[in-house]
Amino acid sequence: ELIESVLEQRFPHISQLNQRTISRFADGNSRVAIALAQTMERHDSLAGLNDNELFDRLFWLGKEVDQELKVAAEVCSLVYSFDVEDTDGELAQLGALADCKPLALYRHVADLEERGLAQRRGSWRAILPHAISNRLAARALDSIPLRLVEKHLVSGQERLWQSFSRRLGYLHKSPRAVELAPAA
Repeated sequence: ELIESVLEQRFPHISQLNQRTISRFADGNSRVAIALAQTMERHDSLAGLNDNELFDRLFWLGKEVDQELKVAAEVCSLVYSFDVEDTDGELAQLGALADCKPLALYRHVADLEERGLAQRRGSWRAILPHAISNRLAARALDSIPLRLVEKHLVSGQERLWQSFSRRLGYLHKSPRAVELAPAA
């Protein structure tokens, strides 16, 4: 009810039915609810969308999912946190997994921040909330060959490996995460 009230105040153009749908999907997380509500225009309807389709709306650009942004979010979610100023190190390793240059990844992370899906602490960024980042990381593990994940996150920089290990701890139900766990 509190989430619906916040949505009603901040997004009066969103119908009650859409507010209810967003609130149910957000499962009590106001950041998720607000990020999803920000994708809504006056006559948009979420009726009939399943949870995967609602999740994809977080990466909406106009009338479709921004695939590059979504892939960037998935890759950045593989680690608990990362240094966006380390363009030759951490950002380059993550960029290699997203198949984009460090500067392009930097811009995607800035976009994720604007959408309320990334948090900033100095030069450090993290894809949050965890309900979003864990789901994104699981998707990334399903769509990136494990050999590449090992090359860029396990065999790379120590701090990035530790951050990746921490994320794996949240993904204990993911079969691909379990495959990587013995390497830790």
